[in-house]
Amino acid sequence: MAKSKRIPILTDKQRQFCKEYVKDWNATQAAIRAGYSPRSARQLAGINLALPIVKDYLATLPGYPVMQGGDVVKLLGDMARSCLNDYFVIKQAEHTPRISKPLQQLIDELQAEIDLETEYAALASLSATEQKAHETRQLERRRELLHYELELKRNPDAQRIVNGPTVFIEQAELDLVKLVRDREAGKIKTIAYGKYGPRVEMYAADVALRDVARLTGKPAGQADPATQGEKLPGTPITFIPAESLTPQQIEKYLNNAAGPGHESIS
Repeated sequence: MAKSKRIPILTDKQRQFCKEYVKDWNATQAAIRAGYSPRSARQLAGINLALPIVKDYLATLPGYPVMQGGDVVKLLGDMARSCLNDYFVIKQAEHTPRISKPLQQLIDELQAEIDLETEYAALASLSATEQKAHETRQLERRRELLHYELELKRNPDAQRIVNGPTVFIEQAELDLVKLVRDREAGKIKTIAYGKYGPRVEMYAADVALRDVARLTGKPAGQADPATQGEKLPGTPITFIPAESLTPQQIEKYLNNAAGPGHESIS
């Protein structure tokens, strides 16, 4: 009697690995978070990702991109180029500064306001209720004026901090719509909202460039065209510290990795 073929079934740990993997696309860290030993996480993550049953399950998860190789390289390139500055927009905003005014200037302005309101009330045909309210406000202004005059008499150099004229200034604001769209597209690692507003985590440029090198078959030990990096033992690529990269260097590296015929964005 022929033995029935055993149908492979995902283990709970493999399912958890898949769920962790689609959070940040870091296979090693996903394996560790799923419960694999840190010592063997990288190797087991690679084995899992090569299994057809794992690939099929990943394709069912929300946010898992079904992309061709060229699309993956493009996404990694976008990750490497991404900078939080790209998500700021400059807008014109009203701003009312606080300024120092001599007390004599405030007295003159308040007296002008009292005169204006007196002329207005005489011409506006106010009702009894409106007239009473007008007189109450005028009384408050005259009392404030008296207070200013007494203070100025004691201190001729007296000043007050008051609102100045409103002006328009440029302000930088986060484009939250663009952030969310790029997060959904996989270009941004995480977006979270804390006590002081949104907290954004970008992918590390060096990690994205490392993955581009893997996918484009960069020869072992080849010096990086953007910057001289540090070779990692046993790794057929060059590690480039993220803090040492400029946008121009990243672009140059990606252009080189894409091979002949690639057209620079800049």
